[in-house]
This record gives sequence, C-alpha cells and structure tokens, in this order.
Amino acid sequence: MKYKIYVLPLIMLILATSFTWHKYYVSVTEIKNNKEDSKLEITIKIFADDLQNALDVILGKPVNIGSENQYPQYDSLQTAYINNNFSIKVDGKECTLKKLGQEIEGESIWLYYYIDGVESINTITLKNSILTELYKEQRNVVKVIIDDEIRSSLLTKSRSVRTFSFK
Repeated sequence: MKYKIYVLPLIMLILATSFTWHKYYVSVTEIKNNKEDSKLEITIKIFADDLQNALDVILGKPVNIGSENQYPQYDSLQTAYINNNFSIKVDGKECTLKKLGQEIEGESIWLYYYIDGVESINTITLKNSILTELYKEQRNVVKVIIDDEIRSSLLTKSRSVRTFSFK
C-alpha cells in the first residue's frame, strides 16, 4: 500500500516536468456544418510562432505576425500557405476555402474560414499537412461535426489525409 501512495506523485512529477523539456507541435481544427446558411465553418488554431517560422522560410525573411513591422502581404502569404496545406472535399468535390478572418490570442492564432453551398454531406475528405514540412513531430487534430455527429482524427506528416463518412 505504501508504494501506491508514492507512485502517483512520482508519475505526476515526471509528466509535469516532461512538458517543459519538449516543445509540442500541434494544431487543432474544427469543421462544423451550418445548415441554415448551407456552409461549412472552419476554425484552425495554430501556435503563432510555428506559423511564423513556416512563413519566414517561404518568404526568406521575417513576417513578424501581429507586429507593427508585419510583412505587408502577410494575409495573402498566409492564405496561400493554408490553401497549399489544407483542403476539403465534400462528397468527392473539391471545395474553395474563403477566409473570414483571424485572431491572435496569447501564443495562438485562430484562423476562420468557411465554404459556401454545402447542402448535404455524406463524406468529407480532409488534407491537413499544416507545418508538417517544418516539424516532423507536428500533429494536426481535426474534429468534424455534421448534424450533431462528431468524428475526429489525428493527422501527421505520414498520414495527412482522412475521409469521414456521415449518415
């Protein structure tokens, strides 16, 4: 019984300190249908410094996200990057992402997109290779909510495409 008392705090200590030793590379994406407006609403949350690093590599100089020295064509650079690394097909048909906006919140950046004209959905195929060209440890979590049915997956460099079925 004594060992049980000491093992749990030891495990907790190891877990707590391991988070400070390793940086995590993760994005979180939520895709939800809006039946009233026949739209898919997409939210992507990324660590701002990781996105900054990816865009810096593409541009060959600092982009300075959110600063007064931000690269003047940042929006178009960011949109091109997302379009190259994130795509959606609904029932086999390629969809066009439309950018709604973004917010910087602490260390994260929230990107908001939508897709028009989505009446019904049987399958959604996602490609999410955001930041995988830069970080081999990158994990992209995706959550798809269609008519209250929830599907989710973890996408990586070696597995960046996933199809979800509904109904």
